[in-house]
Amino acid sequence: MANKIIKGVIAVIIIAAVLVGVYFVMPGQVKFKINQFYQENFDDNAAKYITEYKAMKIPGTDVTFDKAFENKAKNHSWYVEEVVEGIQYKVHLNGYKMDIVYLQEDGSNSQHFTNTHAEYTFDVVVQEDGSHKNTGWHFLVDGNEKPEYDKKASAQSLAQ
Repeated sequence: MANKIIKGVIAVIIIAAVLVGVYFVMPGQVKFKINQFYQENFDDNAAKYITEYKAMKIPGTDVTFDKAFENKAKNHSWYVEEVVEGIQYKVHLNGYKMDIVYLQEDGSNSQHFTNTHAEYTFDVVVQEDGSHKNTGWHFLVDGNEKPEYDKKASAQSLAQ
């Protein structure tokens, strides 16, 4: 009887280890969807940020970031990363297999990326009164930040 219990416990541990291992080797487009599902359904704090940022409009347009990525990406997802517990967060929006144009501030030297991974990251700081403030945002193409491009103009190109 004790052998069966021990074998059962070992089997559960092995299955759990395999599932964790599979999760860590998954590509981001799958892993981030799982994170989004978990955060929206089981993490009230993260769900609050995801809901708010999904509704945030691209500056100078009537289109939300969520709708723009929905239209431009084959697969997109949101997830929240806690940087400093209860004080600082990053809200990530990832789009996969996107065709996207990035523009420099003066509108020249645009660069067109096809079938690429694009990510917008919003920095959020919780204030003393409990409210929160967006302190900036960044965008990355294939994991590299593109500071030389104008965030606003490039985001507006998503809305078209």
